[in-house]
Amino acid sequence: MEALVMDVPVVATHVGGIPTLIDRPEKGMLIPSENVAALENAVCSIRNSSETALRLSHKGGFDATAEFSSKRSAQLLLKVTNVKRPH
Repeated sequence: MEALVMDVPVVATHVGGIPTLIDRPEKGMLIPSENVAALENAVCSIRNSSETALRLSHKGGFDATAEFSSKRSAQLLLKVTNVKRPH
């Protein structure tokens, strides 16, 4: 998540909670775990194409900031705990 927020192109494996962060191709490259060839291809495609690198870095950072901001987290917490906001 930190790389997404810092506008760094992300290549990650399809394990754990990662697929919830990279749920669309424009957010990053999600590859099968333990697939060295897929990792190599993904990293090379970012390295060899500044357009791909820019597209992934800007889109991913924007989404991560919007989806995981402290304001949004507080709103969700208030919602699930049914606490009324003070005026």
